[in-house]
Amino acid sequence: MIFRWQNTGQAQTVGGFLSWLGCGKHGLRRIKRIGQCQIQEHPVRLNAIFEKGQWLTLILPDELADPQVASSQHPLTVLWENQNWLAVNKPIRLASVPGPQVGTDHVVSRAKGYGVAKPHLVTRLDFDTSGVLLIAKHGFGQTLLAAARFHPLLEKQYLAWVAGMLPAQGKITLPLGHGPTDYRQQVLATGQRAETQYQRLAYSSHLQASLVQICLLTGRTHQIRAHFAALGHPLLGDALYEGPLDRGIQRPALHAVQLSFQDPFELIQRHLQAPLPDDLRQLKNHA
Repeated sequence: MIFRWQNTGQAQTVGGFLSWLGCGKHGLRRIKRIGQCQIQEHPVRLNAIFEKGQWLTLILPDELADPQVASSQHPLTVLWENQNWLAVNKPIRLASVPGPQVGTDHVVSRAKGYGVAKPHLVTRLDFDTSGVLLIAKHGFGQTLLAAARFHPLLEKQYLAWVAGMLPAQGKITLPLGHGPTDYRQQVLATGQRAETQYQRLAYSSHLQASLVQICLLTGRTHQIRAHFAALGHPLLGDALYEGPLDRGIQRPALHAVQLSFQDPFELIQRHLQAPLPDDLRQLKNHA
């Protein structure tokens, strides 16, 4: 794997620049042990000075495929990709990651079948949630994007139909945790911080439901579904959280419509979008 950056700022050491990108001490030790750094195509150590205008090249071994992860030949709907990232439009009824009840067909196995030797999911979606999902083609990308410099710039937006009339906009700040009897998330004083921001786009008297655009400020399990259910406005079709099942949809009416992030390799903001699936498009047309 080969990565290149140009220094557009002040001079600093190679190690300092990689730390600024998000490489921790463990990552720097790994680069020192198995990688090679070059400035203007000349090998250097981590303490070498990386001057403004120069190019830094980092060479790391390719990742090997995990033989314990299945490879599926079922297709993926690719929204965009380059040498570091793969963005897909996940359909409903497909798990994001392997699990004891998932079998061999999931996003990770499909990405492996597509040609990504060792996929690393940056974002995940519930089994019956559709939309844009980002995969790092190597662990180095996932590590950098999870770093303090880049992670706050990763934004996820959703569209959902929720029961009833919501205010024009709002922010839900109810802490969430596992319930005592099942795997549903509940509002608990001892739960994890969870913040959901929303804006009502439309109200349908026919559906008796609001179409909302949602921005997740945290990423808890079932956060959107649990938060709106706690407000008394569960998602249409969401049987787990007692949403109405008589409005023309039998799965949670939720779609990850947009994802944006700052690419740590090219230091630019990327914006990815996934079109609505047929069931949500029909719901919107018949509202």
